[in-house]
Amino acid sequence: MNTPPRYWMLLAVVVSGAGAVYQAVSIRFLAYVFPFHMLFAISLISSLAIFFTGLGALSSRRWRDRHRPLTGLLLILFPLSAAAMNLADRVPFLAGNPVAAAILLTAPALFTAGALSGIAYHQTAVAAPERLKHLIALSALAFFAGYLLSVYLFTALGVWNIFLATTLLLFLPLLWGRPAWSHAALLAAVLLLPAADMEGPAFRLFARDPHLWETAPGRFVHGVWSPYARLDFYEMSDGRLAGLYNRTQQWAVGDPAFDLAVRRALYGRITGDVLVIGSGGGYGLLSLTNASSITAVELDPGVVAAMRGPLASYNRNIYNTVKKVHAGDGRAFLDGSDELFDAVILEAADLSYTAIPHSFVSMENYLYTKEGIATALSRLKPDGLLLIMVTKELIPAPKFVNALPAGVHWRLFEGEIEVIRSIRMNFDFILASPSADRIAAWEAILGDPALRLSPVGSSDLDRKSSFGLDPITDDRPLLYFKGWGQAVPFFALLFLLIATGVAVVSTAARRNEALFFSALGVAFMLAELHIINGMRAYLGGYLETSSILLGTLVLGGAAGTLAHDRIGDRARTIGLALTIPLMLLLLRYAPLSWPFAAKALYLVAALVPAAFFMGTLFPAGLSRSESEHAARHYATDTIGASLGLVLFYLLMLAGGFPLVALATLACYAAAVLLLTNIVKR
Repeated sequence: MNTPPRYWMLLAVVVSGAGAVYQAVSIRFLAYVFPFHMLFAISLISSLAIFFTGLGALSSRRWRDRHRPLTGLLLILFPLSAAAMNLADRVPFLAGNPVAAAILLTAPALFTAGALSGIAYHQTAVAAPERLKHLIALSALAFFAGYLLSVYLFTALGVWNIFLATTLLLFLPLLWGRPAWSHAALLAAVLLLPAADMEGPAFRLFARDPHLWETAPGRFVHGVWSPYARLDFYEMSDGRLAGLYNRTQQWAVGDPAFDLAVRRALYGRITGDVLVIGSGGGYGLLSLTNASSITAVELDPGVVAAMRGPLASYNRNIYNTVKKVHAGDGRAFLDGSDELFDAVILEAADLSYTAIPHSFVSMENYLYTKEGIATALSRLKPDGLLLIMVTKELIPAPKFVNALPAGVHWRLFEGEIEVIRSIRMNFDFILASPSADRIAAWEAILGDPALRLSPVGSSDLDRKSSFGLDPITDDRPLLYFKGWGQAVPFFALLFLLIATGVAVVSTAARRNEALFFSALGVAFMLAELHIINGMRAYLGGYLETSSILLGTLVLGGAAGTLAHDRIGDRARTIGLALTIPLMLLLLRYAPLSWPFAAKALYLVAALVPAAFFMGTLFPAGLSRSESEHAARHYATDTIGASLGLVLFYLLMLAGGFPLVALATLACYAAAVLLLTNIVKR
């Protein structure tokens, strides 16, 4: 009996949706178990997903009659892989090679998912080619739906609860042709599984030891998955609360008497209206005893919710008594605010949420670009003070000094400070102000011998930064990049992907078709990464912004996919030539001070036209090629996309976002030219 096209559509949709959640789970677990940056984990898993699903699709031809066993295998591989990630650091080889662990533990599941997608593409193209565009559009929408589930429900319902529920959806293709009650029972199980709350038992089973500042084990008091990390809170031996991001302690809060003596001395002298960015548990806020009003900005809403709610007693309820607490990105807050302050304090220098923050491809440092520092200074009153407090082992303070605009007065002090009993860390304190008198007064305060701080002059900046002295910019926010030697692994990966691409193209029956899908994959990935990284936290937070951006790209692209056969080559070429450059310009000069709703609508308006025409290319290429090659073209596109991901980072290192934008336009131009040369036989 022939399998109807609806079955292949269902298979593609559930694999795509469940696969999106699996990728999100892999990112969370790898960042929790290993010292990965969240952004690096996202990039790594995205690259592996694209590459191995492409390889799976390439091999799908030999598995076409085994789609049901493959679906059953994927049902096992997804949770097995997730469990193995949580145990990987207990295996000596994997513990010392986290990237290899990520590859080995995700490749089987991703390869199997790619094979199933390739089978669905092939069977649909052969049996009902007119429905291929619907499969493409619905698969994209399912992936985006899975992404949204992971963004918003992981925090509310738990990672394991959502992951296991969405994995159960893979039973739907296996139940095809079964009585309706079996489908209803499955959907009921999917909806009820979160109520069974597998999160607590699963997390306790796989929980790792915390990295606390003190050797005493501490008492666990609260834990939750936030949008950015696994948050755990431990009570320390002196009664203070330790805040941990992905097992690593980042701050402590409690009795102000235990706070850093130098911070108490400095903050106690600050008066007027004060803005603190990166307030963590609120320890610094407790030392602002003479401030007339305090505005606190903390990136992670999970921290704000905990410290306002069940853990409020640890910070003396400070988050419920200050003037304002904003959960979101500090740079986005500065960009969207016109309020002036007597002092702006930046305590959020390390944004990595790991014990190893020096990732040279990290682009989470927009608060400390030349433009970011200038914005912070513009929020000061005429004699206001900008204070940057950083741990100098983690942050290259000289780059911040050199980011200061001309005419701004500054001083830099350094010192070794006891953070907790017998644990000392090196800190830098950067003071900046338009007022020379204000800086002179504060120089006298920090020069107090009791504080044990030493001044650092311009001639000493070289000594303090192994990452160079040049400040970073919004166009190239790479705080830890110091030389091309760091990028050797990326060049090795680039060589591997190019070799794979050459092999795929050279063995293709029609090489111009393979070149088209390769170029299209590179172009789309460059465009997507440029948009998401360039707009960063435009709407206040990374997740809100990326949700709107990805949703608009997916929905606009889906509309283009469905309408591709009504768009001629000339109209498509003109549309792409106009809308992609316009989109990049509109995003680059997006208004910063508009309210949330207006900015969200602006993003949608800027993206929709380009997303629509971008979405017409892939189905247009498939419609001109032989249906027998649909799965191979899908694989070629995904391999091209993985190449685009690596190219994005290398282009960022070379020239930043402007160079990525030029490369995006060039790749789309090449794809359009190649498409016009494809004629269906």
